[in-house]
Amino acid sequence: MKKIVRFALFLIFVFVPVITILAQDCTFYFPTKEGTVIKTDYFDKKGKFTSITTQKILKKESFPGGLSVTVETQTEIPGEDVELPSKEITLTCKEGKFYVDMDNYMGDVNMEAYENMDIIVESENVTIPRNPKAGDLLGDGSITMTIKNEDITLMTITVKIYNRKVEAIEKVTTPAGTFECFKISYDIETKMLLTIRAKAAEWYSKDVGLVKSESYNKKGKLRGYSLLSSISN
Repeated sequence: MKKIVRFALFLIFVFVPVITILAQDCTFYFPTKEGTVIKTDYFDKKGKFTSITTQKILKKESFPGGLSVTVETQTEIPGEDVELPSKEITLTCKEGKFYVDMDNYMGDVNMEAYENMDIIVESENVTIPRNPKAGDLLGDGSITMTIKNEDITLMTITVKIYNRKVEAIEKVTTPAGTFECFKISYDIETKMLLTIRAKAAEWYSKDVGLVKSESYNKKGKLRGYSLLSSISN
């Protein structure tokens, strides 16, 4: 019995620190404290306020080699009485890479009309390395949603993110403060009934997340942008 106890204590003292070190190897591009609330304002190309997204960290979990947080997201559109449904996403850092949920890139797709139907989702999330540097080329990502009603496929929606590149390391100022960020540019392709191609740029900061974003049409003209407006615990 004593040998079993000693062996159990050995496992605790040896492996728990290893797990902690592995989790610390992850750089999280989002707050990790439970209860933290992040608000982001969205604007059209002329600077007119169009919506606000509120994100709240519900749960933080550590696991061997990484860390994850569960986030509740709610979007409000000014002047509209209809409350959009909230959704939960999971952000994960594992083995030195931060994974961005591809559901974040479904912003232009209105899923409300399909809420009572079967939706099959297949995705390959994009990642951000621990120490991104200007000039780094990053991996692609994609998400495919197949919408069915009584086993009949009504529509397939595919979003692809590609040509991702770290453009620069720079400071960005928003209503929430000034942050040291790295800028990622990429191309985005959305296929529904038609194929729409566009471009975008995102500015991320360690332990903060997405500070600023800009979207452009395929010719490079600004379509809209977002700014981090507040972070509160």
